[in-house]
Amino acid sequence: MSYLSLRSPTTICMRADSTSAQYTAPRCGESTGATGRTWRSLLSFPSLSTKEIPCNAQIISASLSLVGGTDYSTTASNYRIYRMKRSWTSAATWNNYDGTNAWTSAGAFHANDCEQTGIGLLNYAASGEEGKTRLMSLTPGAIQGMVSGSFINNGFLLKSDTELNDAWSLSGVVFLYIVYSIQRTRRGIDLLGRHERRLVY
Repeated sequence: MSYLSLRSPTTICMRADSTSAQYTAPRCGESTGATGRTWRSLLSFPSLSTKEIPCNAQIISASLSLVGGTDYSTTASNYRIYRMKRSWTSAATWNNYDGTNAWTSAGAFHANDCEQTGIGLLNYAASGEEGKTRLMSLTPGAIQGMVSGSFINNGFLLKSDTELNDAWSLSGVVFLYIVYSIQRTRRGIDLLGRHERRLVY
């Protein structure tokens, strides 16, 4: 088996009540005491589709690493990750996917913009998450599709289920950890690729 750590080089935090604003530190949910101040974050992992992982690899497991930062919540919430269907740029905002052209629905959560079924779930408490590293397990088949090219790699959307008094900022760098194997055949014997660990920036 092989182990790969991918760093998200582009993270865009979008804010509903300041539609042209951008923040690089990811945030998610609605800030307590600031009705309508809802945050959603876009994450990119271009290495998923640049042959860092061979296209014939079998994805065994995948998880997203999130580190709790500032607490803006008074209620617990589920945070989910969704695969993006629309490409976006580093100029993306709440209203626009490239700084100019509009999402189908502001905030990027529309069936034309992203999938409507999450591939990972993590529960954040109302307090006590500061500085904690949490791992969100992702559906291996969903990552498999992005590696093989059957699903175009447009990154991910991080979104809270309720978006009501449940916001957290996330500190540090977001990593995607992947375990995979490559099946090789020699004289009718199935062999797995050698063990290795890599960190990709």
